[in-house]
Amino acid sequence: MLKAEHDHTGDSQLHLAKLFQPSASATTCLLPNNLHWAFYWTHQAAQRGHVRAQVQLGDIEDAGAQGEETTDHAAAAAAAAAATTMAMAWYRHAADEAGDRVAQMRLGIAYMLGRLNNSDGEGQTPIIKVDMAQAEMWLRRASEQGEMTAQHLLACMYFDRGAVAVEGAVDSVGDGDRDRDDNSGGGDGDGEENRAEKDAEEAVKWFRRSAEQGYTIAQINLGMMYEYGLRGLDKQPQVAKDWYRRAAEHGNAQAQYQLAEILEEEEDHQERADAGAEEEEEVEEGGEGEGEAAAPEAYQDSPAVMWYRRAAEQGFSKAQAHMGLLYMEGRGHLVKDAVQAARWLRQAADQGHAGGQYSLGCLYRDGDGVEQDDVQAVALFRQAADQGLVVALTSLGFMCMHGRGVEQDCAQAMHWYRQSADQGSAIAQINLGIMYMEGQGLPAPDRAEGARWYRKAADQGNAVAQLNMAILYEEGKGVEKIDPVEAERWCRRAADQGLPAAQAKLGWYYRTGFAVEENLAEAVLWYQRAAAQEDPVGLTNLGALHQTGLGVNQDLDVALTMFRQAAKLGNKRAQYSLGWLYANGCGVEQDLDEAVRWYALSAEQGFAEAQVNLGAMYRAGRGVQKDEAAAVALFRKAAEQEDPTGQHNLAWMYMEGEGTVKDVTEAVRWFTKAAEQDFLDSINALGILYRTGDSEVELDDALAFSWYRKAAELGDADACNCVGWMYSLGQGVEQSFDEGISWIRKAAEKGHVGGQYNLGKMYSEGSGVEKDEELAFSWFIKAAEQGDAEAQLKVGVCYWLNIGVEQDLPKAVSWTHKAAEQGNMDAERNLGAMFDFGIGVERDDTMAFSWYLKSATKGHASAQFSVALMFELGIGTPQNDDEARHWYEKVLAEGSDDVERHIQAFNDPDRPKPKDGVVDYAWYLQRAQGGDPAAQFHIALLCEKGRGYDQDIAAAVGWYNAAANLSHVSASARLAILNLFTESEKE
Repeated sequence: MLKAEHDHTGDSQLHLAKLFQPSASATTCLLPNNLHWAFYWTHQAAQRGHVRAQVQLGDIEDAGAQGEETTDHAAAAAAAAAATTMAMAWYRHAADEAGDRVAQMRLGIAYMLGRLNNSDGEGQTPIIKVDMAQAEMWLRRASEQGEMTAQHLLACMYFDRGAVAVEGAVDSVGDGDRDRDDNSGGGDGDGEENRAEKDAEEAVKWFRRSAEQGYTIAQINLGMMYEYGLRGLDKQPQVAKDWYRRAAEHGNAQAQYQLAEILEEEEDHQERADAGAEEEEEVEEGGEGEGEAAAPEAYQDSPAVMWYRRAAEQGFSKAQAHMGLLYMEGRGHLVKDAVQAARWLRQAADQGHAGGQYSLGCLYRDGDGVEQDDVQAVALFRQAADQGLVVALTSLGFMCMHGRGVEQDCAQAMHWYRQSADQGSAIAQINLGIMYMEGQGLPAPDRAEGARWYRKAADQGNAVAQLNMAILYEEGKGVEKIDPVEAERWCRRAADQGLPAAQAKLGWYYRTGFAVEENLAEAVLWYQRAAAQEDPVGLTNLGALHQTGLGVNQDLDVALTMFRQAAKLGNKRAQYSLGWLYANGCGVEQDLDEAVRWYALSAEQGFAEAQVNLGAMYRAGRGVQKDEAAAVALFRKAAEQEDPTGQHNLAWMYMEGEGTVKDVTEAVRWFTKAAEQDFLDSINALGILYRTGDSEVELDDALAFSWYRKAAELGDADACNCVGWMYSLGQGVEQSFDEGISWIRKAAEKGHVGGQYNLGKMYSEGSGVEKDEELAFSWFIKAAEQGDAEAQLKVGVCYWLNIGVEQDLPKAVSWTHKAAEQGNMDAERNLGAMFDFGIGVERDDTMAFSWYLKSATKGHASAQFSVALMFELGIGTPQNDDEARHWYEKVLAEGSDDVERHIQAFNDPDRPKPKDGVVDYAWYLQRAQGGDPAAQFHIALLCEKGRGYDQDIAAAVGWYNAAANLSHVSASARLAILNLFTESEKE
C-alpha cells in the first residue's frame, strides 16, 4: 500500500485495487472488501496510463452502468449513462493510445450491440449508437493482435453481413455506408455478390484464426460452415469433423453433438454398404468360418453414440433427446430399450426440449417404457406444441380425434390439424383431408375440401397423399370427374417413392387396364415390388396371379405361401383366398376345418365374399354343423354390404323358409336388390317367379318379360331363349315371330342348348321362319352334342327318317340310345321300336320290351299299348294276362279306340286261358277271320314275329292292312314302319 502511495507505480496501484475487490480469493484478500478503494486505486493506475488498469476501470464502469434496483428510474438512467460514457472513454484510452486488444474488442462489441457487453439493453434508452463500421474497425484491430474472441466476433460479423448482402442485394442499394463500400458505385447486384464472396472468405479466415487458438465456439462455427457448405463453401464433412472433434475433445457439448451427427451418418452409410455387399456375396458352404468379420462387442457404443452420450451427460438437451431416439430404435449398436429411451427423453423434456417432450409423449401414448398414460402424453404434446413443434400439433389432433387423454372433440382435432397443416405438415394435411372426406366434426362431408388438403400434402411429395389423390381420381370423389390419366400420374409418383400400397395399386392398373394399357408383365413387376416390402395387397394379388398362371407360371405352392403371408398380416382377401383353396382342395389337401377358419377370419373383417361362402358352408353343413340360421345371418351381412350374391342367397333362404320364416315378399325384395345390380341369377329368378306365379306373387307375364329382357340384354343366353319364346307366343309382350327367332338365335349362337333346340324346332316346323329341315338338323345336332336329350331324340329321328340329313340307321340308333339313357320316354319308346323292327340293329324282342316298359312306366301311351300286347302274347317277356290287363287299363285312360277293341277281345269270356304261357292262336285267327280288327292286329303281329306261325312278313302285311282298313290306328302305324323297313332292306 505504501509502495502504491509513494512510488506512484501503476502495477502496485492495480495490485492494491485487486486486493480490495470482493472477487479476490481468500488467500490473497488481505484487506476487507471495499469497492470504493478498489475503484480508487484502479483509477489512480489508469490515470498514470496503465493500460490494464484503464481496461479494468472500463469494466468497473460497465458493471456500474447496470445500476442498482431503485424506484427513481430517471436517476438510474442518468447514472447508467454517465457510467457508460466513462467506460467507453477508458476503453478508448486503452485501445487508442496503448493499442490494448481487450479494450479494442470491448469497443467493437459496444458498437456492434449498441450497448456495453454486460448490459442486457432491455428497457434502456440507447446511449451508444450502433455503428457496424466502428465495430468492424475495432474488432479487426483486436483480431490482428491475436485476440481470439475478437476474431470469432469479427468472423460472425462477416458471416452475417454476407447473408444480408446475398439475400438482400437489391434492398440494400443506397442504404448507406453501413451496408456498402463508399466506392461501390450504387451497389448493383454483381457488386453485392462480390462483396458477399469476400465477406465469406473473411468469415472463414477469422473463424479459422480463432479456432486455431483453441476457441471452441469458433471451432464449432467453422465446422458448421464446412459441414453445410455455408456462404458458398464446398461441403467438406471431413474438415468439419476435424474442427468439431477439437472442440469436442475440450468438452464442448455442442461440438460433441455435431461430431456425433456426422459420425452417425457415416455409420449408417457403412451399414447400408455392408448390407448391399452381403446380398451380392456368394456364401461358400463348409469351412471353419475363416474370413468372417468379427461381430461387434455386445452393447458397445458406436463412436457416434459415444459422443452423443458425452454431450447428453453434460446436460445438452438435443443430445439427450437423440439418445432417447437411439434407444427407441435400437441404433448405434444399442439394444432397443424403451426404459432407457424414456430416461433420456425425460431429461431433455425437463429442459424444455420440444423434440424430447414430443417423443416422451409418444412413449406415454403407447405405454412403451413407461406406464401408459394418455393424459400425460397430451400434456407433453401440448408443451412441445407451445414451442411450435408442428408434429406435436398433429399428435394433439389425433388425441382429440380419438378421445385419448381428452374428451373426444372432432372440432378441436380439426383445430390442431389445421394449425399443423397450415405450417406445412403433410400428415396433418392428410388427416384433415380424411376428416373432410368423412364429414367428421362437420354437418356433412366436403370431399372437394378433403381433396384440396390431400393435394397440398401430395404437392409436397408425400407418397400417401399422392396415393389418396390417385384413388380420388379413380373413383371420381372430390374431383371434377373420374380421370384415369390423373389417377395413374399420382399413383406412379407414390409408387416411384417406394410406397408399397401405391406399387400394388399401380400393378392393379396394369392388371386391369385401368388408365394404362393392360400389361401383365408390368403388373407382375409392380406386385413383386410391393410384395418384397410385405405389402399385404401386393402379396395377395401376386398370389392370385400364381394361382391362375396369369403373367407367371402357375404355381399353387407359391400362391399358398403368398396368401398365407398376407393373411397373417390381416389381409381379408388373402384369408378368403386361403379358405377357398382349402375348401376346394386346390393346391393343398382339402381341409374343410381350415377353410372354415380362414373364411371366418375374413368374414369377421367384413369381407362379403367370405361371408357368402361361409354362409353356404353353414347352409350345407359342410365343415361345420348345419346351421341355416347362421347361414342367413352371414348372407344378410354380405347382402347389407350390397353384395349381390349375398342378396341372392338371402332371397332364396326367405323363398324356401330355410333358417328363417318363409317370406316370399322379402325374397322378392332381395332378389330385386341383386337384380338391380345386374346379378343374372336374381334377374332370371324374378322372371321365373312372375312367369309361373306363387301363392304370394301374382302371375305377371309383362313383368316376367321385362326381367328376362334385362338379363338377355346383359348377354344371358338362357334369358335370350326365354325372351325369344315369349315373343313367339306373345306372352307378356306383343307377339313377334321375327323378334322371337332373333332372340332365340342369339341364345343358340351363344351355345345355349335350349336355344339351339328351339331354333332347330322352329326351322323344322316352319314356325315364324321358312321351313328348312337341313338347317333344323344343324341346330338339333349342336344341342345334341351338348347332351340335350330332346335334341338327341330329334337327331335320331332325322337319321332314321332321312329328315334334313342322309338316312343313317346306326347313327339313328346311337343318338336315340343316348337320349333314352337320359330317361327320355320318347327315345325309350323309339329305341324299343328299333329293336322291335330291327331298325339299325338286330331284332331283339327282349330289348324291345325292356325299352318299351321304361317308356311305359313314364306314361308313354304307345309304349304302354306295346307292353300290354307283349304281355298278352308273350313276346319279349313271359306271357302274363294280369300285367297285360294292367297296362291295357292304363292306356285305356287315354281314350284310344284301338285299346278299347283290344281290351274287349282280351276280356271276351270265350277267350281261352293261355296254357303254359302260350295263347290259343286259333282263337285269335277265328276272330280275325270274323273281321275283328284287334284280332287281325294280333295275327299280323304273330306272323311278323313268327309266334305260332312261321314268320311271314307278307301275311303280316296282309293282316295289318285288313285291320287298318277297319280304322285300327296302331295297325296303320306299324304297317307304315314295316313297309319303310322293307323298302330300306330292298335298297
